[in-house]
Amino acid sequence: LGGCTSEMLEAAKRNLAQFAFIGLTERFDESYALLCQRLGWPVRYYPGKKINKRRPGLEAIPAEALDLIRRRCTLDQELYQYCTQLYERQLQQADISGVLERIRVHRVSVFRRLADTARLHAKQAGWKMAKKLRYYRKFG
Repeated sequence: LGGCTSEMLEAAKRNLAQFAFIGLTERFDESYALLCQRLGWPVRYYPGKKINKRRPGLEAIPAEALDLIRRRCTLDQELYQYCTQLYERQLQQADISGVLERIRVHRVSVFRRLADTARLHAKQAGWKMAKKLRYYRKFG
């Protein structure tokens, strides 16, 4: 749809600089720890989802295709580098070692995993019940 310009890139950078939080998916545990700490959220167990262990590596992609992707994504790459710099600054300003330890404990503790999962299901069941009650009140 016309492509991106360097002006759009600079506008995106200005917008991102105002965000309260920047996270990186490839550093999810750290990002989650930082987010929990920033917002005062409790650490919960989360399962690794959408992890594709059979995904082909870069070596499986033809060199011509990789070259085309790199040429077309230069602005995306620059924006990613900027996000990485913002992320590193956030990490330098925070000590998340305690939160990372709680994440590790939740991951290895079967009891904590079960308790967090039960709490989530109870919350979702409550939302469903509230939705049904609103429906019944409205339509009898």
